[in-house]
Amino acid sequence: MDTQDGQEAWPGVDHAAPSSAFESQPKTPIIDLSCIIMSRIILSLYSPNVATDEDFPMKRRDFVAGFGTACAIGATTVKASTAPIDSTAGGTGFVTIRPRRDADSRTEYRFHVLDPFGNEIDQTGTKSQGLQEAIYYCAEHGYGLSVIGGANTSNGEPWHMNLTASETIEVPPMRFWTWTMRGLTVNGRMAGDFIHFDSLVNSHIEWTGLQLVYMGNQAAVHFHPRNTPPTDPTLGIGVNYINIPNSIAIYGEGARCVRFTPADLQGPIFGNKMIFGELNGGANDTKLGTKNTVGLEVSSALGTAMFASNQIDAFAAHGFGGESFRIGSEPHVDSVKGNFWRLQSTTVPNQTILRSFETGGIYDIYFENSGLEGTVGVRLESIANNNRIRGYNNCTTPIDVAGIEGENRNNVFT
Repeated sequence: MDTQDGQEAWPGVDHAAPSSAFESQPKTPIIDLSCIIMSRIILSLYSPNVATDEDFPMKRRDFVAGFGTACAIGATTVKASTAPIDSTAGGTGFVTIRPRRDADSRTEYRFHVLDPFGNEIDQTGTKSQGLQEAIYYCAEHGYGLSVIGGANTSNGEPWHMNLTASETIEVPPMRFWTWTMRGLTVNGRMAGDFIHFDSLVNSHIEWTGLQLVYMGNQAAVHFHPRNTPPTDPTLGIGVNYINIPNSIAIYGEGARCVRFTPADLQGPIFGNKMIFGELNGGANDTKLGTKNTVGLEVSSALGTAMFASNQIDAFAAHGFGGESFRIGSEPHVDSVKGNFWRLQSTTVPNQTILRSFETGGIYDIYFENSGLEGTVGVRLESIANNNRIRGYNNCTTPIDVAGIEGENRNNVFT
């Protein structure tokens, strides 16, 4: 349309007229436009083949398919966006691993590994379906990590919720880091540990709706500080929330579900809240546990209070040929000190559920024997002292008597 003074000329309106003249004009153009719109809507309803997008003053809004998007109210079509990703737009703060659309038909590269702006991270030659590459990217660039799988179908477990690694997943020293995993079976078959943490401080680890399956002879999850975390001179693992409540299953001679190994003198593990659920030793609860597996193990280290002031919940532990819980080792007196434990386990025959070398620990326990022979509920070793242990324990030998005898032991059972 022609314009005057940069204004679009509406039909029947004299833009040159003064404002009073304009106000005196009948407002028929607006009514006419409304009629036009209404007539075309009616036309689209009764003659849809006649109406086109060009007949409407506003384009129809498109649905953009993909992660993190939703259908706009009033959308009338479904289209995938072909626009390039704007890397200058605000990101999520998380590296994301999620299944590809065709994941169930793939044998490798089953998952997208995306930076916080939606760009693919290179995983060429990966031995962990992109998980190791994602962790290193987080450490280098300062992002959290979110790993998403799916759920079982009515016909079983789809491939898009299975992530498999063939070598140890190494987590470098991290601080203020969040790592979540959801809806997955994470499989590991390797000679070393499955998932190995270096120093970790002020961080949040939460893996829910998930099971770890480890086929090796070391540890499924190993907390093993050896290097200082970024911007923190304290080597160690401290003040973290670690929640792995669903299942850790091990199937190897001498394997551990969870292991803690402080560094001598300078690498304590302290002040953490930790939850571990269904620690599975791989042995049938009605047969001998021959694999010498351990549910949760704390190794002592040189120094005082090297594993200290932690709160640990471990429940539904079963099937271990060694001990369900092995807390500390000789000869390091006071290396494991002042932790609060809530422990629940069933046994296999001739198993000791809790073996402890701790000083000043508080234990709430529920140990179920299920009528099996040769089971010991609690064995406190010679350096264990000032511990408080209470709860239900119906093992063949609920308490090893040596655990409460001796000078200055001060261990109390209720």
